[in-house]
Amino acid sequence: MLRTQRCAELLAGLVVERDEFGAAFRPLKEQDAGPGTRTPRTSTGGHESTVLVGSAQPVDSRPGYDRQLMIVAFDADDTLWHNEDQFDETHRAFESLLADWATPEEVSARLYDVEMRNLSRYGYGAKSFMLSMTETAIDVSDGEIAGADVARIIEFGHAILDRPIELLDGVVEVLDDLAHHTLMLITKGDLYAQHARIAESGLADRFWRIEVVAEKTTETYARLLDLHQVPVDDFVMVGNSLRSDVLPVVEIGGRGIHVPYHVTWAHEVHEGEPEHDVHTLEHLTELPPLLKEWNR
Repeated sequence: MLRTQRCAELLAGLVVERDEFGAAFRPLKEQDAGPGTRTPRTSTGGHESTVLVGSAQPVDSRPGYDRQLMIVAFDADDTLWHNEDQFDETHRAFESLLADWATPEEVSARLYDVEMRNLSRYGYGAKSFMLSMTETAIDVSDGEIAGADVARIIEFGHAILDRPIELLDGVVEVLDDLAHHTLMLITKGDLYAQHARIAESGLADRFWRIEVVAEKTTETYARLLDLHQVPVDDFVMVGNSLRSDVLPVVEIGGRGIHVPYHVTWAHEVHEGEPEHDVHTLEHLTELPPLLKEWNR
């Protein structure tokens, strides 16, 4: 109930006080100046997103501002905290649930097709996954799936949504080490779920801007940089997905850093070699030394 109430307050445009989840952000207002010279607009021109303002200052408003400092944006799921490992575990349990009607490979293929078809309806996240599993179960079983098994699928989704946040090793230390840069959080997924996870993570106050977007494309990033008056030459995006976090940013002239997670959803896999040079790190703790090297 508390989590639902906090998310409702966010969506209603209320200031969110720090609570036991560590929330310390509020919706963007016109008077919130960006790193550039103009006040950012609150409209994204059709871009579906929610902008939240953290308590961290942009670097150019700090004494002794150095233009060599950068605007560094982070993905959230599987970059700052664990996420896909539970989806993968749930996927295996779902395959077992439908073992009377299809092989694991057949279930996986059918589920992926349904997920892709439903992206434009439901977007990303556990709720979308739960609905797609339900549709797949009905389809694969020719409608024979029992109500108790549908209830199991709902339980699968609830387990993902209710999972406590588990930060990846070194995340807090890395963010604190990079506090002299302007930090952003750009994540995609279900609005309520992502707001709750961001609040629960306790990381919100380390970011200057927090964005929850429907998709991560070149158009998305270009609009975000325009919205916040961020020069593309100063922008660095860090994430676990080449497809969503890295390549779109590189294509518009920014810099992307790939930090792979040990499990990757098929939809986020980039086929073949990237057309652009991509910096890949084995662990997020390698990021501060790399940025320091870039600043020399």
